[in-house]
Amino acid sequence: MSKKIQKIVAKLKSYLKLTFCSAAANKILITTDGCEEFRSFSHLKKYQKRLRKFAAGALFALIFLFIGILIGPALFNQSTVREVYIPDSKSDILIGNVSKDQATVVFKTLDARQNNPLATMAEVTIYRDSMHTNLVKKFRSTGYAVTHVIPVDGLMEGNIYYVVISASEDKYLLGAKETSSWGDNDPIVIYATGETVSSCASEIKKIREENSRKEIVEGATVSTPHPGKTTEITAPFATDENQPEADTSFKILKVQNENYLYEDNKLQVIISWRTNMPATSKLLYRYDDNGEKQEEITLPTKKTTKHIAVLTSLKTATKYYFKVASTNENGETITSEEYSLQTPFPKDTIFDLIALNFKGIVHQIGL
Repeated sequence: MSKKIQKIVAKLKSYLKLTFCSAAANKILITTDGCEEFRSFSHLKKYQKRLRKFAAGALFALIFLFIGILIGPALFNQSTVREVYIPDSKSDILIGNVSKDQATVVFKTLDARQNNPLATMAEVTIYRDSMHTNLVKKFRSTGYAVTHVIPVDGLMEGNIYYVVISASEDKYLLGAKETSSWGDNDPIVIYATGETVSSCASEIKKIREENSRKEIVEGATVSTPHPGKTTEITAPFATDENQPEADTSFKILKVQNENYLYEDNKLQVIISWRTNMPATSKLLYRYDDNGEKQEEITLPTKKTTKHIAVLTSLKTATKYYFKVASTNENGETITSEEYSLQTPFPKDTIFDLIALNFKGIVHQIGL
């Protein structure tokens, strides 16, 4: 076996000499070795010319192949697995219908890069401990959906259970995005009680009614009055604006946020909400990576039932947490629950796509 390898190596060396050395130098080497492979000096030059053309063609083919691998995905549309974002505030991930042996986990999934609704497969895993080592059971969604309503059972009355939510576009949940806490660090927990608690029963009912009226379409967007722009509605759940209010107490309703990503990656975020009586209002928001720093925006003092805050200074590809507060004519102030918001990623340039594709190639070959 070693002799065969030696012969192959010797042959490669001779081809390299013929390719890169001059015809005169090769003639001397051949004469010195006592090889009569070529009939004449002109025969050697013609052979060397053909060999160089072949080597140059092979080299250019490799170069163009490498460039095509890098640039091709940037120039042509390709189906890629998108990054999943799971809104994780207590207003976004709901635990409801809790009884002594079961509960329901409700959440939604978005495309992290564009903040569009994204249909995924999802799984809820239940543990007995906060370190997620003592597994109780896993519960898988029945199919692809944007809003997931996953019932869990087999609980024991009086126990606390810790929840891990996973979601992926892959049907086997490969490369799944996971979340196990509300907001920054409060773990998602279920406390198994003896009586049914319907904290999100009405929300689940609305979701099921909405799904029965309209089929969920992956990547669906909501029309907007801005021509050529796309609006992404990321409110956890919406209520019917014309629905009569049975309770006359002061309330905040229908909190929503919309994202507009304009040219040059300029971002505009619109947060809107309603109150069931005229009120003034303000918006409070904070960064994901700095829970202590909180910004506050006070809206105009005119009392109204429709409130809108427009933000143009937020960063792209950043998670924010926000809540709204309103004060009615009687001086009563009410604050909403906290919501999470993922701003869209900036649009990739061709150089970003090339770099991203190159990283993927390097990762695939294990470098």
